[in-house]
Amino acid sequence: NESERAFLELTYLKKLIWLQNADERTHALFKAEVSLLTALEMHVQLEARHAETKEKQDLVAFVKAESEELKAQGIEIDLSNLPNVESKYYCAMSQKGELAADKQAVFEDLWSKYQQKKLLEEKQQKADESKVMQTIKTKESITQSQGSSEAVSRFKDAVKRYKETGRKFTDSDFPANDDSLSPSLASYVSSWERATEYPNSQIFHGVVDTLDLLQGALGDCYLLRAITVMGEKNLRRCFKTSEEEG
Repeated sequence: NESERAFLELTYLKKLIWLQNADERTHALFKAEVSLLTALEMHVQLEARHAETKEKQDLVAFVKAESEELKAQGIEIDLSNLPNVESKYYCAMSQKGELAADKQAVFEDLWSKYQQKKLLEEKQQKADESKVMQTIKTKESITQSQGSSEAVSRFKDAVKRYKETGRKFTDSDFPANDDSLSPSLASYVSSWERATEYPNSQIFHGVVDTLDLLQGALGDCYLLRAITVMGEKNLRRCFKTSEEEG
């Protein structure tokens, strides 16, 4: 709040005055403290923005998923011909505000039940992710014990086989079917597709930023978190985007 912010600003000014007579090491420690506080504030702001975005996405998804139930209760929310989640959210809230008080109460009740349902699904998804993580750790342990030479050999064999026969690589440890997913995650996946099915798509467009990453229904947060700390240069090296690159 404002009083806390004023107190922090006053404390900061006092430190600046005190630093005028401080030594070089003290200056360095102060800069490190400011950098840490700045990073913390940015993290808090990003988390708040993420929570706000998720709430908007969930409400729009609720209106779409429960449209029949809403209509049965005499509530019709029209979100057609709107370009994005942001506009759909504010349109839904505007139409909700125009409802009679009893209809608004019904809307809120259905929305609350939907949120509870989503919360249970998210808990199940986290449990599934934990199971996947344990499986991955087990596989990593086995892979590390065997060394990386086997993986390199498999990669070279796959490239050679493709050039000779045109047969694309299929991962026997992670087949493109529901066997690779838990039941709750499998319900989100309608099809499995290769990147080559989208010849005009781009892996990278402009500068790579950590905020570009968005997790879908798949429980791969462990992978996305690793990608965020790789940096643009290292991330680009993970992809082969042309025949010239090998």
